[in-house]
Order: sequence, then structure tokens, then C-alpha cells
Amino acid sequence: MTIKRWIVISLALIGAGSALAQEARPVGVLVRLGKFFPSALQARNAGKDWFLFGVQVDIGKAPILTTAKRSSLALSVDTMQKGDLSATPVLINVVTHEGQMIFSAGVGASWDREARQTQAGLEKKNRLEFAWQLGMGYDLAKFKVPAQIELRYLGNGYDTLSGFAVCLGVRF
Repeated sequence: MTIKRWIVISLALIGAGSALAQEARPVGVLVRLGKFFPSALQARNAGKDWFLFGVQVDIGKAPILTTAKRSSLALSVDTMQKGDLSATPVLINVVTHEGQMIFSAGVGASWDREARQTQAGLEKKNRLEFAWQLGMGYDLAKFKVPAQIELRYLGNGYDTLSGFAVCLGVRF
């Protein structure tokens, strides 16, 4: 799917999220858009900032002791790509809310793709790697908007695809 299609789909979802914000009960889905800034030189050579699209779904209460009033387990799928590199991490996250602040940590796997031009032709590599993330965000519900702003570090077993992400998420 091309980036233009992702943008159109994302804008439609954000519009739908605003319309659904009138409902009293959220369904536990977060759709996020953002920019990914890879930390490795090879990935930055493909582009300094990449498009990121993701979905996170609450799957239950977090089985940890915490002082937070709200903590949950969530399944997230994000995708970021630029040129011949892409990563799609699928993670199980613990998400904790402390007032307006949101903290998250997750682990899982990432499906990574890389294509390189060699003397023999185009060499494509697909790999499954360990992935993790740490994030913090700010809930914009105070402003009567069902959204949040996040700063996340997405780690990848293939270090080339690790980096920071800045995202805007809309809750449904």
C-alpha cells in the first residue's frame, strides 16, 4: 500500500474518531500518525524522517501492581517505511495513565524489509526481529479532544531500524 493511501485512510479514521468522540464509551482503539527518526546512518541515508502509521487496541487490564488509576495491556501494530527499508513491529504493551501523562512499554516482533542494489541485481531481505518500545505521552482529553501526543523510542533487533517517533493518536 502506498503512503498516499495510508494518509487518506488515516485522515478518514481521524475524522471518524472526531465524530465518534460524541459517544460516551470509547472502544479502546488508538490510531496514530507520526514521524519516525531512525538513529542509524544507513536508515537516515534513506531519509531523515519517515512516515509512521499505527493502531493500538486495548486487550485487558495490566496484571501489575501500580499506583496508576488506569493501566492496561494493549496490542499495537505500527509501520514505518522510507525507500527500500521498512519495519512493522507488533508489540504487547503495558500502558499506564498518571493524570494527563501516559507511559508505555512493550515487547514483541518486527517484520523488517530491506532491498539493496548489488552487482547481481536487486537483493531483497526480509527478517523477523525482536522489537521493543518505550513511550510517554500527553492526553489531550483535558481539551475535550479524544487524542494524545506521544514520544516513543522503537527498538529493533536489526539496529538500523531503531529510532524515535513523534506521534499524534486519536482514540475511538
